[in-house]
Amino acid sequence: TTEGCLPEIFNLFGLGEPVTPTNPECSEYKTLSDPTRSIHYEGPDDEELYCDTMASPFSLSSPDWADADWYRFDGPGGHRMPEKSPGLSKCGSYVTGWLEGKHPRAFGQTIDTFVCFHFDRVDCYHSAAAKVTR
Repeated sequence: TTEGCLPEIFNLFGLGEPVTPTNPECSEYKTLSDPTRSIHYEGPDDEELYCDTMASPFSLSSPDWADADWYRFDGPGGHRMPEKSPGLSKCGSYVTGWLEGKHPRAFGQTIDTFVCFHFDRVDCYHSAAAKVTR
């Protein structure tokens, strides 16, 4: 999942040539923008909750989910994955995912991290390895 990439990074003093990130995730990604992804989304009680896996027999895949790949959060769904659990049944999902740790600080930086999933009153009931690029 990507938090975002700049198309060009310039040095602080305006000297030299611009540096363009070569990370493929900065140009070859899918976008997560469905409004149900927002931590502020309040859907109706009888609404179908989503699961970002094609293998789930219990719920539908989110409209903007395709499969494991690089994703960028953008639009009405928010611009980044939360860094703490927003709680159970948030973001259009019963088992809510959140980033364990902080997003990278430097542009073009990629970190190895984990996405935790809140379930059954446990903030990190399950986790999955992930990479995040800024």
